[in-house]
Amino acid sequence: MAYNAKVIRIFITSPGDVQKERGLTRETIHEWNMLNSVARGIILLPVGWETDSVSSYGAPPQDDINMKLLKSCDLLIGVFWSKLGTPTDQYPSGSVEEIELHASQGKQIMLFFSKAAIPQSLIDEKQLAALRKFRKSINGKCLYKEYEDSDKFKELLSVQLSAKLQESWVLADNTLANPIAETIQDTVKATDIVKFNITKWSEFLNLQIMSDWISCLTTASPYISVPIYEQLEKLTQWILTRDWKPEHTLYSDSFYKFRLILRDLLDVIMSSSDVTDREIYRVEKRYNNIEWNPDKYEKLANDYNFRVELIQDLASELCRATNFILDMYRRDIDPMFYIDTGRIYITTGMHEDLRYHFHVVRFRDEDTTIPYSNLNQFKIERKNRDISMGRGISCTDPEFLEWNNRC
Repeated sequence: MAYNAKVIRIFITSPGDVQKERGLTRETIHEWNMLNSVARGIILLPVGWETDSVSSYGAPPQDDINMKLLKSCDLLIGVFWSKLGTPTDQYPSGSVEEIELHASQGKQIMLFFSKAAIPQSLIDEKQLAALRKFRKSINGKCLYKEYEDSDKFKELLSVQLSAKLQESWVLADNTLANPIAETIQDTVKATDIVKFNITKWSEFLNLQIMSDWISCLTTASPYISVPIYEQLEKLTQWILTRDWKPEHTLYSDSFYKFRLILRDLLDVIMSSSDVTDREIYRVEKRYNNIEWNPDKYEKLANDYNFRVELIQDLASELCRATNFILDMYRRDIDPMFYIDTGRIYITTGMHEDLRYHFHVVRFRDEDTTIPYSNLNQFKIERKNRDISMGRGISCTDPEFLEWNNRC
């Protein structure tokens, strides 16, 4: 589909000793166009005497270049190495004349000077002296960049050109209607929001060590450190303030349900735990400090087991939700995101084989959203997850009692 775009003509000037750099300049411009022209609504057009001038008679070649090519250009890129170039009637070289005329019109200029060693056979003392004089004359007038070799030049030019095209002289009057560019820019902005939110979310979760701290909640005696608990509390508040674009409802819905799981998990932990001397929240065994009363002891022991299993299941559910969001983000936007960490896992045990078991917990493949609605419903549905530690809706539920007394 055709689209409107602003054309920026870029004049390339240099003496004849940097032909490779002239070619690399055109190559860099074409690469920028391929990556950015549609999204930005801008096309860069390289201009140079070797490709854009035509045969003529009656005027000096330099005047012809100045009138027909240079005058219509918006940006000039100049490259120098071992010489300044051939003098003209009024200037020490054609390149200097082009730079001065371009500058006199208040237009943009980028200059590059090579620091590469000059072979003895190419050294021309007069040209070197003229080049040094020119460089001295522009000190204080402009900023120029130096490069070490042609590979470094291309890398430097690419960075400098991208930065130059973010300046106000490009943005101020880029008002051409470009529906395609506007649509792509909107998509880029929306994707940037997702990237920021996912990155910040992963930092709150300490994603690289999440398998370690969440496994502390799925062992036989669940606990969590106070600093991690406080960090997760901040995460529940942070999620509420997120901004999402309409096209990213799956992410916003996933974050919303992730927060429901996290909020329920933190609430159950807080209502079931005491802070120990080691600055951790550990589920409290309330049946340890009572008078001899078998019925009360059994009821409190059942309550403890129910709370432990519920915390284990909620921690596993949080792990599933984390893997769901990670899989979605890696599929849609960045396949390498925390690729060294991979999927988050939980640890259970110690088991009858005297070992801890490791599990990568996930929702079913057919689940297109996180299947969590509220805590009460989860208590009923958790037995259908890939791994489940508990059963029932309370410590007096017959389903729980049967499950608790199975061994």
